[in-house]
Amino acid sequence: MKFLQAILLILFASYAWAAKKTSTGQVPPAGFIQLQGFKALDIGCGSEGDVCAVGTDHLLYCYDFNNDKWDQIPLPEEISNVTAVDVDDDGKIYIVAECGIFFLDCNDKWVRLPGSGRDIGVGANFDVYKIGNDLGSSGDNDYIRYIGNSTGSNGTGGNTTNGNSHYGVWKLFCECDCNCICTRQCLRFRRFTFNICEVLKKKCYWFRAGVFGVAVDVFPNGDAAVVDKDGHIYIVNGLTFDVVQISDLPNNLNAIDVTVGNNGVLYVNASNGKIYSYNFGNNTYTLVTSVPSYNINSQRICASAYDLLWFVDNTSRVTTSARYGYIG
Repeated sequence: MKFLQAILLILFASYAWAAKKTSTGQVPPAGFIQLQGFKALDIGCGSEGDVCAVGTDHLLYCYDFNNDKWDQIPLPEEISNVTAVDVDDDGKIYIVAECGIFFLDCNDKWVRLPGSGRDIGVGANFDVYKIGNDLGSSGDNDYIRYIGNSTGSNGTGGNTTNGNSHYGVWKLFCECDCNCICTRQCLRFRRFTFNICEVLKKKCYWFRAGVFGVAVDVFPNGDAAVVDKDGHIYIVNGLTFDVVQISDLPNNLNAIDVTVGNNGVLYVNASNGKIYSYNFGNNTYTLVTSVPSYNINSQRICASAYDLLWFVDNTSRVTTSARYGYIG
């Protein structure tokens, strides 16, 4: 009897291991679930697992993993019509609203950053980029400085032929003292102490890269991935601001959104609603086969801890793998 139990235990363990990772090292499609009762316009993930979304009512929500529900985050009266969101490694929330760009500091106070924008991306090491409201050479009420080479659609340094769909890419710089120590509840995982510059900001300003785009996310090393209006993808060097275009998606597909996992993997939301990962070694794309076999027609995407993917589809529904394994 004991021998039979041992055999069954070994078989169970083998099955569990095989179920966790397929031959491609990815979560089986059954690992994805579609969250009911909530619809979103945009979604942002922190590298520690925090997830926030902009509802179709243009209000801000964050996911409560303990109670399996979306919690509305209170906003002051001056912040309305939220359109974009992202989350940093400490669980601080960055939003784009009708009246500007804000982040929620460690004292649960909303702090306004200069300028305005259309999209926001925050990296695992707290680098912040935005898609501005500037077309062509407009300053968007921000500090303008071009650093590095300049490129864009058709290599023109920011082609705005199609008008209101092509905007400047900006990186945030702050002159500040980083001596503030504070403690706050991370939205999902832990309570901890960390240094935060934003509390003692003296002056913040945006530098514009020599590329235009419609969506942005940030690598752990401070570089940015940018999607332009024609569906091409550019990498902005966070130190030199040099811009390099990477290979286009296969089969004449266009990129519509990008996200970067906390291990530096670039995921691309393609115009066919499917997700691809990019291999910088051989400049090729791989279809992320762990996405459900049905076509979720993803329109917005973010990667949380362990590269767990969250999607907003063309009907504003949210789908996630965050409660099942990981993508390897």
